[in-house]
Amino acid sequence: MSEPSASDRAYRIGIDVGGTFTKAVLIDNATHEVVGRFSVLTTHSDPRGVAKGVVEVFRNVLVQSGVDPKEVIFLAHSTTQATNALLEGDVASVGVIGMSTRVESLLAKSQSAMKPIELAPGRYMKPANRFLMKNALTDDSIKKAIDELKAEGAEVIVASSAFGVDDNEAEEMVRRLVVEAGLAATCGNEITKLYGLTTRTRTAVINASILPKMIDTATMTEASVRDAGTPSYNDDAVRPGRECCRRLDVSTGVRRHLLRGRRHQHQHRRDPEWTADRQVCARRRPRDLCQFARRSRDRYCRRQHGSCP
Repeated sequence: MSEPSASDRAYRIGIDVGGTFTKAVLIDNATHEVVGRFSVLTTHSDPRGVAKGVVEVFRNVLVQSGVDPKEVIFLAHSTTQATNALLEGDVASVGVIGMSTRVESLLAKSQSAMKPIELAPGRYMKPANRFLMKNALTDDSIKKAIDELKAEGAEVIVASSAFGVDDNEAEEMVRRLVVEAGLAATCGNEITKLYGLTTRTRTAVINASILPKMIDTATMTEASVRDAGTPSYNDDAVRPGRECCRRLDVSTGVRRHLLRGRRHQHQHRRDPEWTADRQVCARRRPRDLCQFARRSRDRYCRRQHGSCP
């Protein structure tokens, strides 16, 4: 079997930014064989942050392996910046806009109002809260709430609506106006499609607190790697190149590690025989919410298996 010509070769790179080292692995796209590995010290103190170390390890692994940057068709990078920011309390100030209909407001107002969240021993995040009725939701009422949260120092806004997993129109309306006001935004429905307003809002708040730092890191990394000579960095294959993908990628890690881990731990304390997301215990829910639980379970099954048992 003849060796592929230089013009036919294609490679993928994975880069992991750790607390001490930034490591890269180069893989042949056709054979999936590891072609090269390299690591450098993580550049925390550089003006460009960890992006400088990403570029260094990127260039070095290519030089070591004799690969042209133009032959790289995919680059993925992961980082512990989010975890470090949470542990060190280096997070953005968050404002929460909770919403519900008048009927649901008695419970939803208290469930969406976030109390101080302990990030690490002695380090708390204190979200600012506002609550709006969906029945009377207008651009003016939302803008007023946004201005009030900005005045309290909020840098990121969370939009969280009761049953927002079924109808996210109100949350998206808030997101649009928050972005127009020049702030970052997170919606509760994009964190998880499971019910539970308090958990969904709390997780969205934690996600929002690290969102600016993670978007800055992704943006600097994108610019640095593009300058390093990878023409394919604008392609859809390299996700940080698009704003919405940056936002969703940041949400993914927080969603998995914070929401599911805590929910599983809490549920096991209540019922030791409980083992999976798809097991919905109807007797633990009010009767009028059972239909929503079944709908959520069915939607999950369709996504994962294509059908429901």
